[in-house]
Amino acid sequence: MIEQQYYTRERGGLFSKTDGYDTIAKSPKLKLEFIKKYLHPLCSYDSPSELQKSGEEDETKYPPNLVIMPVASGELIIGQAVYKSKDFTGLRSTFFMHNYVLSANEKHRYVKEPEKLFGITQFQTAYDIGLGSELPTLAAIPYEGNSVLFKDRARLLSELKMDEILFEKLLAAIFTAASSKKKVFIVLDVPISELGTYAKALLYHVYLSLPWSVTEELGVSTYSRSSEAKKNIHITFLEKDVLRYDGKVTKEFVLDFVSQKFLNLDETTHLDPYFKVAAMFRSIKPLWEKFNSYGEQLLNAMKDKGEKTLSFYNRTATLFVIYAYLSNHKPYVLEEGRERQGFLTEALSYLNLPIGDEFKRELIEVIGYAISSLEASLRGGVLLSQEEIVAMLKFKLKVNQGSKTNFEDMLRILLEAIEVARRENNGAYIKEIFAKASKETALYQSLFGKLYSREELKEQVAYTYIKEAFEGINNLDAFITQVKQFEPIESILFTDVYYSNLVKTRFMDCLRAASNKVKLLEKVQQWCEKHQGRLYEELVVLAEEHFLKHIRLEAIESEVALCHITFKHIYDDENYEAIKDYQKLKTSLEAMSPKHIKVNKAVQKQIQHFYKQTVKKEDFYMLVYAFLEPNKEAYSEEMWRLNLTKVLEYLYPISPAIMLDFIIWSKGQEIYMNKTSFDTTVIRFFTKLKEKEGKWPKELAKQKLEGQLKTKTLYAKLNKAMQPAIIKLLSQYGKTIAITGMILIGCAGVGIGGYFAYNYYLAPPPIIDTTAAELEQSIKLPVNELGLPEDQVKAQLKLLEENNKKQNETDETNKDKQGEVDVKEEKTQPSVNDKEQVKTPAETKTKSETPDTSQNDNKKQENTSSHTGN
Repeated sequence: MIEQQYYTRERGGLFSKTDGYDTIAKSPKLKLEFIKKYLHPLCSYDSPSELQKSGEEDETKYPPNLVIMPVASGELIIGQAVYKSKDFTGLRSTFFMHNYVLSANEKHRYVKEPEKLFGITQFQTAYDIGLGSELPTLAAIPYEGNSVLFKDRARLLSELKMDEILFEKLLAAIFTAASSKKKVFIVLDVPISELGTYAKALLYHVYLSLPWSVTEELGVSTYSRSSEAKKNIHITFLEKDVLRYDGKVTKEFVLDFVSQKFLNLDETTHLDPYFKVAAMFRSIKPLWEKFNSYGEQLLNAMKDKGEKTLSFYNRTATLFVIYAYLSNHKPYVLEEGRERQGFLTEALSYLNLPIGDEFKRELIEVIGYAISSLEASLRGGVLLSQEEIVAMLKFKLKVNQGSKTNFEDMLRILLEAIEVARRENNGAYIKEIFAKASKETALYQSLFGKLYSREELKEQVAYTYIKEAFEGINNLDAFITQVKQFEPIESILFTDVYYSNLVKTRFMDCLRAASNKVKLLEKVQQWCEKHQGRLYEELVVLAEEHFLKHIRLEAIESEVALCHITFKHIYDDENYEAIKDYQKLKTSLEAMSPKHIKVNKAVQKQIQHFYKQTVKKEDFYMLVYAFLEPNKEAYSEEMWRLNLTKVLEYLYPISPAIMLDFIIWSKGQEIYMNKTSFDTTVIRFFTKLKEKEGKWPKELAKQKLEGQLKTKTLYAKLNKAMQPAIIKLLSQYGKTIAITGMILIGCAGVGIGGYFAYNYYLAPPPIIDTTAAELEQSIKLPVNELGLPEDQVKAQLKLLEENNKKQNETDETNKDKQGEVDVKEEKTQPSVNDKEQVKTPAETKTKSETPDTSQNDNKKQENTSSHTGN
């Protein structure tokens, strides 16, 4: 059913009782909410500028504005606004608008017959509100479809100065506008009073030439004075000279026949299959309806994924034209360009849609015919696109799956495509063909089987493809990936010498380029273990030989990595022997037995390399192996002996504690060691350590060794050996030294007394100015013989130097005092007797240097002792 609404300026309306613009009448079922939301925004009219300026009052000179607009709720609005020179007051101009609202079902019917939209004859231009506010609901809208401009398309386009190409460009722009936010602005070079007539006629032919699914979405306005975009209006006809080419307008589609400006139009519409089909069938109603039915069925099946675009209808048009020719038993050859571009791929996708069985059968028949047409072109030497080749293969796989005929057809298509590409020297095309065929194992195998059956194709096609496939590969991952791609045809390739040699060459490139040889070998072995065949075995041998030739054992990052290295074969190689010996030593203590021992210098070096940072107790037997040397003892049965000193020197920088643990561990079992020399070696090591560093880990040794039963005696020996020399001397010869000391002291006392007598009474006391350096030199060796550390020696020297300095200062003071006393006595005492005048050697000194003889014996003894001590 069809509802109605009137809108103009009056004394009150349905929404307001005051004077003004309002809805003055409507059909009963037309809801006020709908009117307010959709109709009121449409109700407007701006008088043309040229008529407004001239003050034209003739209403027939003013163009009506026909508006057609679909709304989201499914209805279609068809309305017309006309100019009125007088309103209800008779003092001002106004406009009157009559709107029809069609239900969704009615919309479909009217859109399919454009004359019902653009040939309506009953639009009211005035209304007496005294007749009431209720309008009838209609079953149909009266229309006239016999307009000359409707019937004569050529005449219309001629009068509008438009040709078929420009008309197709307009259609392409409308396609885009219908599915986007872009607008189409049209300025016709016709009198303003005739604008409505020509606009409706042009829209009539536009609607005839577009699919129904597109025209159902279109919103149009046949007259406007403003280029301002309106919601849901896609096509707007504008008054002359109102379009300003700036801002947003330049981004829209523009057809200005007055200024001859046409903006943003597609210049390639002549390539679109849709327009050819539309030109062929739009005048044949049954075929046009069938074409639109095709499109609607596909769009409905695609649901939200379907887009009503020109691209979609190009595919649909190609399908339909083949269908039309088949229905009339006429041959049809697909043309190159947009008719074929993407056609098969899209058409195949339609077969997966939930469409009816009858429609699907029609599509299969149409697609099959199209493929037959393309096969004929391929046999004729035309190189089809990769997309078409793939689509042909997919169709063969999808239809009559498992059919031998289809499989043979697919193989034939591939071989024919390869032949054409080979003649055109198109290697990239052939590579793509192989890539597509590889996705179907049976087809891939059959294709290579055919190529290898013909020597010319094998050398020119297969070998070229294989060589290019491995080109530039220099890392193992890429190499493995490429070999995997050939796995389906291994049975053919692995017996081929060319392939085997090429694979080995590229494989060696990958081995040489790898930096981590251990991981590389492991990856190769793991990969080859999963496959069978002579070639994989040869690759393992190549990898292992390369590893042994280029690996440096010291470059292996960890003992774990070394122990995980495996070999599938046996090799006469030093690195191989070293690795196997190391692994055997690590996994079996039996390898340490004197009966089975086999000392490998490379293994010894590697052990020392691995354990130079940290050593655990469980690794001690490895260290024994690492420091074994040939036994040079003439009467020993063992060929090897442990260099215990080197072990201790190796362990001490790592950890003194772990070194002591090794001593405890090795004491008692003393494998490869002379039991009698063990303690001696240990003591000698600590002695040299103390000589070198001035200290030894006494407390740690006591803590570790003294508490262990098997090393308690060793510790006692060690502790005694490490005592200072004077203490060792006293402990060994204490009594003898005591007796001898007493005798020597007695003798020394007599000697010292005589020395003091002479020194005190006869000789002046010497000034003690011995330097610290001289003193240090004089006592360094005796002090060091006691085993004292250097810092202790220096401390003693410093103390002696300070005492020496203090004594010198005391002596100088005493001399000054003595000089003063002598001068005083010289003035008061009588002359000396003859005995005192006898000159002695001491009298050659000045009186100021003569010792003070008046000092008591204790003072003399003190000074004398002081000089002697220094």
